[in-house]
Amino acid sequence: MDTSAFQGTSQEEEALSRFLWENSDDGVFIVDPASGKLLCCNSTFLQFLGRSAPEDIDSIWKMVPPEARQRLQERITTAADRRFEVSPPDIFTCLSSATGPFDAEILVSNTTYQEQPAVQGILRKMTDPRRLRQRYRQAQKMEAVGTLSGGIAHEFNNLMQAISGYTELLMYNPGLADPVRKKLEAIQETTRRAADLTREFMLFNQPVETRFRTLNLNLEVTLVQKLLGKTFPPTIRVHLDLDPDLKSIHGDSAYLGQVLLNLAINAMEAMEEGGELAIQTRNITVGPNGLPDCPEMDSGEYVVLIHSDTGHGMDPAVLDRIFEPAFTTRRESGHRGLGLSMVRDILRDHRGCVFCESEPGSGTAFSLFFPVRLDSPDHETLPSTGRRAGRGRETILFADDEAMIREAGRELLSCQGYTVLTAEDGESALAAYRRRKSEIDLILLNLIMQGDGGECLNALREIDPGVKVIVTSGYSPDPPTRKRIEQAARGFLAKPYDLNQLLEQVRTVLDQ
Repeated sequence: MDTSAFQGTSQEEEALSRFLWENSDDGVFIVDPASGKLLCCNSTFLQFLGRSAPEDIDSIWKMVPPEARQRLQERITTAADRRFEVSPPDIFTCLSSATGPFDAEILVSNTTYQEQPAVQGILRKMTDPRRLRQRYRQAQKMEAVGTLSGGIAHEFNNLMQAISGYTELLMYNPGLADPVRKKLEAIQETTRRAADLTREFMLFNQPVETRFRTLNLNLEVTLVQKLLGKTFPPTIRVHLDLDPDLKSIHGDSAYLGQVLLNLAINAMEAMEEGGELAIQTRNITVGPNGLPDCPEMDSGEYVVLIHSDTGHGMDPAVLDRIFEPAFTTRRESGHRGLGLSMVRDILRDHRGCVFCESEPGSGTAFSLFFPVRLDSPDHETLPSTGRRAGRGRETILFADDEAMIREAGRELLSCQGYTVLTAEDGESALAAYRRRKSEIDLILLNLIMQGDGGECLNALREIDPGVKVIVTSGYSPDPPTRKRIEQAARGFLAKPYDLNQLLEQVRTVLDQ
């Protein structure tokens, strides 16, 4: 076995890693996502495939029949681009030179191996035909839900974009009375919350781009508590102890919502006979010596959220492994949720830390630490007087199949001095560009609309490889699609975007 995956650890940690690696009931492997070369695996994986050494497997794609190889390859290459793996395991028929074909679940996520990007995989052999059929049907359902939710999110974000656009246009009036402005700001904030809720829903089915902004963690807790209020059984009491003077943090509302949902669902399942879930928020100061449980934390001001339950708790053996990828104590139910390893990764992305305390029969408490954000307002509004961001005299082609979005965009950009042409679909956008190519300096192109925005983008680049295009979409593209967009376009705006974002990106691309 290749032992380089354990280099750099202490002898005790290395011995434990070797023991867990080699004594796992599942096949564990690490693969190069580009070539399919097997980089490392445990003996269980080799046993499943009827091989004696990793060198006997020249390509991971060949462990499945030819008709399934493209699906496995897409699964692994997509995982390599994803920061978080939230989709359920996929089911494959695998080939063994010793026992013949067998059915297995394969779960993949991104990792690093010898300081290079790689994908780690878990291969779980399935022997119960009835359970296999149930899991396969569930996988099909989740795939269908993912497809449906993507379409719903696209349409919903288009509606939010129209509401947001017209609201900000009204706020653009310098003579607007303060009471009216406050009502419009409330509409804007509600629109933002609705967009965040859509992104939280999408996180169950695909990764979405992180959007950090200044947040109050009390609001996030309250929103999740309302969401779960009707789903928690009456035998579980929810107690909130939120500091009214809690300081703001810099975070992504959708990902933080998923963290809180995951912890709450875990707590509910740990209190089958009832109990209490308590959530507390406080401001704290971490000294130069940091915290014993989070030595990597810098000193400074933090917000801490303590999420505790009175459930059955965990023994030390389980507690030591809860943040491991793909680890679960609920194999029979098949429920994995977001996974505590991803909770830890999300906290790290927020420059924070999470640790857990638990004892059998005494419940479980998670402590989540977030650095305080002191240098940013909660949100920015368009200036009502003076010079406004993004003014210019260039000609812009605004292509979107939603009339309200086109009109709001046209009016805003025109107010900033731009000449604005509009197109209602991809074909109209192409026709307009062919007619007035010498006049058009920039194109704002909705990626998902009638006439196929993606094909329109390719056709525009065929006409002029240097064309300046900003792609907009109500559907957050997956990482591979996002890379292709970045290669073909100069910018990307996810709906609903605010008008300052639009003006700034337009000016940035025009000035390139």
